[in-house]
Amino acid sequence: MVGIDKTTPESSVIKEVLPSPKLMDIIPRALDVDRGILDLFTVLAVASKENRIVAVGDLIGKLKEKQDGTSGPCQEVLYSLKRLIKGLSSPRKLVRVGYPLALCQILRQFSIIEGSDVLQMIEEYLDLSKAESSSEKSNMEIGIALAYSAVIQSDILLKDQTTILPLLQQLMSFKTDKSYVQHIWHQCLPLLIQKMVTHSGFETEIWPVLQKDLSLGWSDVTPERLQVLLICKQHLPDKIDKTFLKKNWSNKKIIGEKTYKQLLSVLQDSTRGHPIIHNVNKLLLQELPVELVGDFWREIGEILFHGELSKRRLGMFLLSELIKKPLNIEQLEMLLSKHICEMVFTDLKFTNKEQPSAQMVLDSLASLLDSSKDDHLHSTVVKCFTKSLDAEKNQTMELHTVLSAIIPHLTVKAAEELSQEIMNLIEGRQFYGSTFTSLSVRQWSINQLSLFFSHSAGQEDVRQCQANLLQYLFRHAFFVLSKSSSEIPHCHSEPVSFGEKLQKTCNLAFVKNFLKIITMKSDKNKKAYITKTVQQIFSYVESLVSNSDVVKPLKELNEETLQALHQIKQMLSQMHSIKTDQSESKNIYAFEILLTYLALQVFCDPQNCLDVIQDSLSCCEKSVKKRVKSSDDEPDWLDVLLDVLIAMMTHPSKLSRAIATSIFSAISDHITPLSLGLLTEILMKKTTDVANDEDFMFDEEEGESEEEDVEMSEKGADDDEDEEEEEEDDDDDDEEEEEEDEDKDGNAAEANMEVDEDFRQKVKNALGDAADNTDDSEEELSDLSDSEMSKYDAALAAAFRSRNRTEIKKASNDKKQQLITLKIRLLDFIEVLIKQNHKAEIVTLLFRPLLELRDSSERNRIEMTLGEKAIRLYRQLYKTKVSPDTYSQITKEDLLDLMTHLIEFSRKAPSVGLIVDVSDGIYFLSKLLLNINSQSKKPETEKKIHKGLLEIFQPSLKGFLDNQGYQNFFCFYQNLIVKLPIVFWKESNGLVTAMSTEEEKLTKRLKAARLLCCMVDKNMHQKLSTKQWKTFVTTTVPVIIKVLESSSAKPKFLDQVMCLFRNILTIDKGDNLQVIPTSVVPTLQTLKKSGPRSQHKTCNSLLQLLQRQGLQMKTPDVADTSSTTPQ
Repeated sequence: MVGIDKTTPESSVIKEVLPSPKLMDIIPRALDVDRGILDLFTVLAVASKENRIVAVGDLIGKLKEKQDGTSGPCQEVLYSLKRLIKGLSSPRKLVRVGYPLALCQILRQFSIIEGSDVLQMIEEYLDLSKAESSSEKSNMEIGIALAYSAVIQSDILLKDQTTILPLLQQLMSFKTDKSYVQHIWHQCLPLLIQKMVTHSGFETEIWPVLQKDLSLGWSDVTPERLQVLLICKQHLPDKIDKTFLKKNWSNKKIIGEKTYKQLLSVLQDSTRGHPIIHNVNKLLLQELPVELVGDFWREIGEILFHGELSKRRLGMFLLSELIKKPLNIEQLEMLLSKHICEMVFTDLKFTNKEQPSAQMVLDSLASLLDSSKDDHLHSTVVKCFTKSLDAEKNQTMELHTVLSAIIPHLTVKAAEELSQEIMNLIEGRQFYGSTFTSLSVRQWSINQLSLFFSHSAGQEDVRQCQANLLQYLFRHAFFVLSKSSSEIPHCHSEPVSFGEKLQKTCNLAFVKNFLKIITMKSDKNKKAYITKTVQQIFSYVESLVSNSDVVKPLKELNEETLQALHQIKQMLSQMHSIKTDQSESKNIYAFEILLTYLALQVFCDPQNCLDVIQDSLSCCEKSVKKRVKSSDDEPDWLDVLLDVLIAMMTHPSKLSRAIATSIFSAISDHITPLSLGLLTEILMKKTTDVANDEDFMFDEEEGESEEEDVEMSEKGADDDEDEEEEEEDDDDDDEEEEEEDEDKDGNAAEANMEVDEDFRQKVKNALGDAADNTDDSEEELSDLSDSEMSKYDAALAAAFRSRNRTEIKKASNDKKQQLITLKIRLLDFIEVLIKQNHKAEIVTLLFRPLLELRDSSERNRIEMTLGEKAIRLYRQLYKTKVSPDTYSQITKEDLLDLMTHLIEFSRKAPSVGLIVDVSDGIYFLSKLLLNINSQSKKPETEKKIHKGLLEIFQPSLKGFLDNQGYQNFFCFYQNLIVKLPIVFWKESNGLVTAMSTEEEKLTKRLKAARLLCCMVDKNMHQKLSTKQWKTFVTTTVPVIIKVLESSSAKPKFLDQVMCLFRNILTIDKGDNLQVIPTSVVPTLQTLKKSGPRSQHKTCNSLLQLLQRQGLQMKTPDVADTSSTTPQ
């Protein structure tokens, strides 16, 4: 690899204009620079983009403060230049982003800096001859390029023209075999030309050098020379004119019939930096006129697609850029030929998924479609790719990628045409002139309809298109066409073969896309969008049901089911005719969604949803009739509806659960403490309680068991009647038939039952020699005697009991898991309440169940997911803003009782994290209490409220200090003391007393000292009056001195006391220094020498604070210590 040649005349020129290296001698060390400035360099190297920009501004501000009034660059500015330039050779990614930014801004803001000085520093600190390895040399080369780039962009060269020529020659002479280094360097020369082209120095310093190089023309042309030519042609059209081009480049135009061969060679050479696209390609395309796009593509673009990977990537780039030009339809079809589209498919299939070259083409197509509303152009783009589909080459996944990129940007007409072609493909008809009969292709095409639901929901014609697709999927999922009919959508064509697999795929696609519509964020416009779509779907379902001669449902509908559908229709019509206010419209919207969903569910599971339909209709009717009812009272229908929604949350269908959540969101304003109890009762149900609860089961399993019970009871009744009518002489025949039935039932059961090998082996072990180990069922075995049978009874009984225990345990675990799953799903309802219902009584009622769930999950690993979701919602809960108009719903006593419960709960919490979360919740409730008091008619004084809060904390605080049963409880009070300092300040005297009393247990004294350390901070000091603070210092400092001078104090206790002393000295700043005796200094000296290392550091810190605040150290020992103490 060849670096910067320092032996060339160009390098000698640069040294002639550089000042002497004495500048390096006056740059300060890092120890002499303000710490605030040093910290900003760390931010520049690791922070996000926003923080880096802020750090650069802060750095400029601090440097200007230091520079103020100084004739030359101050030491801080010189240090910053040195630090930034040296740091540019770092391989760290963010350093290469943050440091050039800071360097450029410093050079731009401080005009006192000379360009020659900066070039000298680059030469010194990024000296390639000092590199010890190849990688280090490459990093230095990148650093030099970044430094030159910062210098050019800062405009510092405009002040000193003598530095322009040396820098230009450095840029033009640089060579390396590392493409990534060369790419960075090659950006500097075009940047220099663009910056200097309007400056007087360009004519004298830059153009003569460039003119000499550009006069070489096509001879040994490089991408860099062509790039400079194109840039100069843009900015200097009077110099790079037709005469210059004809004389040196053999043609009056850079792009033409005579230059395609040379241009192809240059573009192929530009791929040496693969996968980076050289800038010469972008400039060349800017020069290309639209009328030459066809010739350029045939002579250059298509040829690149026949080359290696780097050439094909360049071809993809050229294609993506040409698409952006204002082309006509013929030119676009030429660019997107069948061969090129197949190459796009191939690239999507085989190249690096992180950077597929074809993605550039897809992005350009999306931009093209967004910029044009021409239906014909949109259809042309679609046809170019769809006609290139070859099922034998398995290109369906690649076509899906293309369609997913362009469908969201199509006009409605083009989207409708494409959707109709896809529907033809699903039915086995022609797809853009080709026929695909493969089942996998038809299933694939069904899934492509989901792409049309990514359109925005702002247009009515888009909604109509999506509703039409939902109708198509529903009809093919649940109905079979008997004969064609032009009156019903999607029934006009002749019946085609549509197997079970395709019907199932349509079913899944319908559920998925209907779910997309239902779960839109329901603002005012989108709610109307959802309502219209739902109404249109229901009307279509009604037309299918009423035309039984045209279509037949896959599952036959009985009279009861049809009657239920008719009732739903009547109820929807009744709701549409009612004029309501905004609050009532939410109810109607919720019931429209629910009833439509149940109407659709009839075709999936008609038997199990009839009861739910009747309950829902009853709720809807009561809701509509009682619109005048006071909003403060719970609607009569709400309990029943909540039961329905909870049952829907047990359903395995994601659509069912999403609709239930959407409905709950619409009625969340009606939720009251009584109705919330239906949810919290389930959430707080213990898994141990449900294990033996035979009634607990998800709804679908309850339905199955109920049906089986009914069938068995009917069968038993029929058997009893038959036995009464039969004669006695037929008993033998009945016994034989029963035996045959038993044999059949037994065989069926054996066929359906998996063999339990463990149980089988236990039975064999129990029988011992009597076990039948042969497979020959025809061989007769000798009967066992009574004594032998008795012998094996106990062993067989034990084996069967063991099996029963296993089955019971499995059933118990299944029930536990079902309950956990239901709780996780019901937390979606709780999340809706936290986000939407900010009533005070609702918010406060959610604390206990969420904390109980988290507590239970930390004790049972199977509930871990449930606990994580619960604590996430709990943290959202204590950050909500309670509606002020609902403050009257709760009282002071209610809040204090809840806080008392949480304090007791935290004492038994199993982890520190949960304890801290509880304390955060208590802090939220404390603020709520203060807010409620401030808005009450007869507010109490804030002092009285603080007293009431302290009273509920005192029992647990006393218990924490007196005994060791409060594990991890210090963090509880630490968190609260920081957030509610003024509440706990009255306990400071008691804590000081506990700390000073030698008769108390060491643990109590230690805890008191730790709490006082938390209590004494700047936040507390600002809230106290001067008198209160002085009283505290006057009382506490003598106690501290007494403890320090005590010979019996333990090291841990001493550490906490010295920490408290340090906090007091830091906050007090010498205002009450008279209470500190001078004897404390030798005491600290002694503790420093005799104590452990941690105590040694604390003593040093205290001695420095005392000295800084004016307490003289007069003893010889003190003087010696102060001289060795680091300042």
